[in-house]
Amino acid sequence: MQTNTPMTTRHAFGLTNIEGVNLFDVRDGVPIADALNTASAYLSTALGVVENAPDEGGLAAHNLVEMAKALVDSVIGSIEFGGRGPREAVAAD
Repeated sequence: MQTNTPMTTRHAFGLTNIEGVNLFDVRDGVPIADALNTASAYLSTALGVVENAPDEGGLAAHNLVEMAKALVDSVIGSIEFGGRGPREAVAAD
């Protein structure tokens, strides 16, 4: 069965040694909207954790997680609203 739904491709991560062995990977064939929604949920959790970090490293982590989540959420919005953000989609409807 062929589909036009964009899917994930396998992507290994979690380097465990100098030989380049990765412990984890993203599975091939997951609809990207599902993958991005899951990534956004993970980033929300991470953002909640780093918001309580008292040191400058925590602030840097907070900013990086916040930016990554915004990027993921922007892509999700584009996918869910046909290439338009939610505001543009509502205005056009």
